[in-house]
Amino acid sequence: MTPRAIVTGNFTLANTTDQPITVRAAAPSCTCTTLDIRGKVIPAHGTLDVPVKMKVPAAPGRKTAQVNVVFEGLDIVSVLNMGGEVAFPIRLTSVDKGNQTNPFIDAHTDPTRTKGTIHAESLDRKPFTVTAVLGKPPVFVGFDPATETPRAAYDIAYDFSDATCELVPRFLTVETDRPDCRLLDMRVRHECTKIQAKIPWAEYRINAGAMVAGTTAPADIHIKRAGTSRAISVSSSDPEIAVGIANQVGDGDGVVVELTLAAAEAARPGLHVFPLTMKLANPQGQAIEDSILVYLLVDPK
Repeated sequence: MTPRAIVTGNFTLANTTDQPITVRAAAPSCTCTTLDIRGKVIPAHGTLDVPVKMKVPAAPGRKTAQVNVVFEGLDIVSVLNMGGEVAFPIRLTSVDKGNQTNPFIDAHTDPTRTKGTIHAESLDRKPFTVTAVLGKPPVFVGFDPATETPRAAYDIAYDFSDATCELVPRFLTVETDRPDCRLLDMRVRHECTKIQAKIPWAEYRINAGAMVAGTTAPADIHIKRAGTSRAISVSSSDPEIAVGIANQVGDGDGVVVELTLAAAEAARPGLHVFPLTMKLANPQGQAIEDSILVYLLVDPK
């Protein structure tokens, strides 16, 4: 499933009794899942199609959701399970000390993971080139870009074992030449990268992809449990990247804030990492202010 996609599917409920059955309620496990079957009747020995929509988060990894369906006069619950993998066209993974493959680097339960390798692989098996890791030339394991042609998969070394606490990256970034996947990131779990957010961000960063200097580009951020609260201001700490609010869309108990990024004509080419500060206000006028990191790749004009 691609990040932020809306995935649709269909379940079938079969009534194996001699009487019609009415759906009393259907309760999704999260607001990311929607369906409308309350009050629907399943004929005796008949079936009911149950179309379901699930909004996929931006962060890579496994995503699961379920819907509990209850019926009038029956003491049973039917559970509809959904699941899949959220992935960019190129998947980044690491292996922890238990030989478990993860979409993040676990240097919290295993401090030795401040040094190691990640695996980058295109899901369609098309060759690609890794151009940078954490904004610097990549260090490949078992591959020489000077003598070998591009591959569909790479092992890449990283090392922040000697970094001071404030320099341990929250996310490891990977830049590629693939047009639909220029900028990738993976969470670094570490004692020094804990995030204590005042605003309940659905993701703890904004991966804004790539844009050309002197142009504008869209980005968005999902805020959970926002109710009717709305963003009233945003600001960028990067003098070369301006940000503004283009729109806000409520989705159940959350809100998606659609942003506009504007890169200056003379913006420095390469990776920009900067805090975006947002002020969120409720209907009573009470405001909360918090910051979230933005990862943006700027191409020269």
